[in-house]
Amino acid sequence: MTQPNQQSQAAFQVKCDLFRQKFERGDIGDMVEFFYAEDAVLEGPGLLPQVGREAIRAIYEDVRHHCHSIRIQLDPVVATSELAYGCQTNINLRIDGETEIHRGLMIWRLIKGEWFVIQDFFFTDVDPDHAAGGLDGEFVMHVPMGG
Repeated sequence: MTQPNQQSQAAFQVKCDLFRQKFERGDIGDMVEFFYAEDAVLEGPGLLPQVGREAIRAIYEDVRHHCHSIRIQLDPVVATSELAYGCQTNINLRIDGETEIHRGLMIWRLIKGEWFVIQDFFFTDVDPDHAAGGLDGEFVMHVPMGG
């Protein structure tokens, strides 16, 4: 497996940034179609596996009632010719002013020349009081993996 070059690494982050923009505009259906493969799975603690774009769209429609922004910060993505994976930090800005921070893992597949998420698994809630402030004033998480 190889580490994508800076250009392809940036392409994954651009896709995540467009996810955020579409979410903030309320274009949830477009966001899900743009980001997730047709048979993608979204799951995590307390959430049964949601299979397919329609199920994932329904989850994000509900989330949109509670959050006005979801920012995805990717760790370096590891890629093969058709698959890629990497951990990420989701920073969810809630409508009530609170911030939720989740760690997760995304697995991507190259489909017809474009990367789509096939598995999105969030696994940790992190208290923002334990987050280090980033240079741009946003939270940057340093969560040790494992034990």
